Amino acid sequence: MRTTTGWIACAVWVAFGLSAGPSPGLQPPVPVPFPGGPVQPSLLEHLPSETTGLLTRLIVNNVPREFVDEKQWGKQKRIFAGWHISTDGLRLQTKRKWKEVNHGTWRRYEIHLIKPEKHLRAELTNLRPAPNDQVAFDLSVSARVLVLGRAARWEHGVQLYNLSAEAETDVDLLMQGVLGMTIDPTTLPPDVILKPHITAAELRASRLRMRRISKADGPLVRELGSQLEDVLQRKLADQQDRLVEKLNRALVQHEDDLRLSLHDLVANQMATPSESEPSVTADAPGP
Repeated sequence: MRTTTGWIACAVWVAFGLSAGPSPGLQPPVPVPFPGGPVQPSLLEHLPSETTGLLTRLIVNNVPREFVDEKQWGKQKRIFAGWHISTDGLRLQTKRKWKEVNHGTWRRYEIHLIKPEKHLRAELTNLRPAPNDQVAFDLSVSARVLVLGRAARWEHGVQLYNLSAEAETDVDLLMQGVLGMTIDPTTLPPDVILKPHITAAELRASRLRMRRISKADGPLVRELGSQLEDVLQRKLADQQDRLVEKLNRALVQHEDDLRLSLHDLVANQMATPSESEPSVTADAPGP
């Protein structure tokens, strides 16, 4: 009852403020702090399902879906390739010829999501009060990834070996965030604008499961297999450092997609019984 009263008071407050006098002209929306008390975790349970699904998809769609590292692929070396001989009258002219040939150890790595329409899942859980009249939440995203590796050795244009390995693993992205709400008083009934913000993100991967490896044996093959693990862990650590900033930037860019009608939000709240800890699970779309 207290939360519903807050919504009614909000609507009356906005309507009274808009009727106090003529507007000096069309002004851009200026969000104001959400009136009627702190945002309660139970309130998120009454958000339209398409809204919570959209929030989840906005985050999931900005999770990297592939990675290619070919910095060490394609090395070459300039070598002597004979003489160019020409004549100028009775004079014989010679000039050295050079050419670029494959040389050195080549390495190439790829990471791809495996059937995201099947294996990519997201779940919004653990809604709880947070400071500054916000709601904290946990969002977990799980996916299956394919890790590919190739290694080749060239010696002055002659290939000595060419190895490849393929493995898969499960990756979990664990995020924490807060969700606030603001009111846009320039619309009637006023719009509610959701303000999600990711505060932390952690990437975890299970041990690699080898699916295929070149028909060879020895230290070179074992080294390639261990390198796949190292590349995966290094890339996860690199992405983890950038992920929070990238996700928050995407959420700001899609702020208009997180705008709700106050009328619809109140209607959902009155029509749905409250539960203590709502959880929203969504299948993530493919790329």
